Amino acid sequence: MQTNPYSAEIKSLKNYYFSIPLVILASYSFYNFANSDTVILLGKEDSVFEWLTALFYFVSFLLLVFTFKKNRNIFLLLLSFILFFGAGEEMSWGQRIFGFATPKSINKINVQHEFNIHNMIIFDGKYMGGG
Repeated sequence: MQTNPYSAEIKSLKNYYFSIPLVILASYSFYNFANSDTVILLGKEDSVFEWLTALFYFVSFLLLVFTFKKNRNIFLLLLSFILFFGAGEEMSWGQRIFGFATPKSINKINVQHEFNIHNMIIFDGKYMGGG
């Protein structure tokens, strides 16, 4: 009988099976029970939630790269690059950290006038016929 090569890794994650859904439930509960002004304040640019999101994307990127080095699964490497891209996008590729201006060509087509792709006009619901 052939064993699954990932079974040992899945078993090693058993301590997280309860904590991950608990963290997700707690975060969604916060949005449901918190004052809307508090949620808006925490969701602003350069707020705690934005930095935590970028940090978790980056940590996930690193973990997947280390896992890829161990088992050479190309899917994990591709997923790690997606998470790295997400971390960079979340913090506008360090624009406010390093203090560089948005290039004019990007500034014209970016809703928030930042150096990122996800805030471009083509992705904004107002310009796509949405509400």
